[in-house]
Amino acid sequence: MTHQTLEEYFEENFFVILPTGKVNFNWPSQSNADGYFAKINKNGLPFNTYNTTGLSIEVSGFREGDVVDGLVFPHVNNNPYSTPYSLNPQSIPVTNFNEEFDFFALNQSHQTIAFLEGGESFRMSGVKIDSVDIDTINTTSGVFGTGHYEGGSAKIDYFVLNPRQLHRHYLTDFSEPFLSGIYYEAIGDLESSRSAVSNFSFDFNNTLDSRNVELTLVAQDIYSGGVTGHFSLLNEPSRILGVNQSLSTSIN
Repeated sequence: MTHQTLEEYFEENFFVILPTGKVNFNWPSQSNADGYFAKINKNGLPFNTYNTTGLSIEVSGFREGDVVDGLVFPHVNNNPYSTPYSLNPQSIPVTNFNEEFDFFALNQSHQTIAFLEGGESFRMSGVKIDSVDIDTINTTSGVFGTGHYEGGSAKIDYFVLNPRQLHRHYLTDFSEPFLSGIYYEAIGDLESSRSAVSNFSFDFNNTLDSRNVELTLVAQDIYSGGVTGHFSLLNEPSRILGVNQSLSTSIN
């Protein structure tokens, strides 16, 4: 039998999304009906269909943040009525993401090996502009930094920490259920543009009215505003750093 350390236990069991959510639905009776087909949807997609003779049902197997709804069709001899009852959407509540809690994990020597804070969202951890790390400052209003780019375009790489993981792992894909999306807004002198991004590296092409651009990068969670990165992209014009002039004079 393999024994887990306390740290491994929390990594694998505590800060993960387990399908433990349950919902209960009920509906009015239909005269002459033998039973009811309850077609349940999860996040807008079919989840399962249940056949019951009762007027309520408990459905399990959902994760935090899932939205569950459905339709109930009365039936006679398994022939469903054409008009169903609508089941109002229910959201599975969050229990370990934005909730306010503090937790100390101690090993056998009573040394703190983990300190988990609740009430958090995603964190912008860093950004690269054309593969160059830029210095950033973390404030209560977000992350701020300034970088340089050339030629009217730049490759942007950014890193977002997920507070769910014990060791604050970087997000590596967009499958985190609490991530509602990431987008950037580029602001010039008179114009601005906005675009969603679908990975953690993207090409920014400046089509605005100014060489220098304020780039706001926002990672949103489904319960709060998420985290914002404010980056100044500077594209300075070329400068003449020196002149080497040679004159040749011919007198006839």
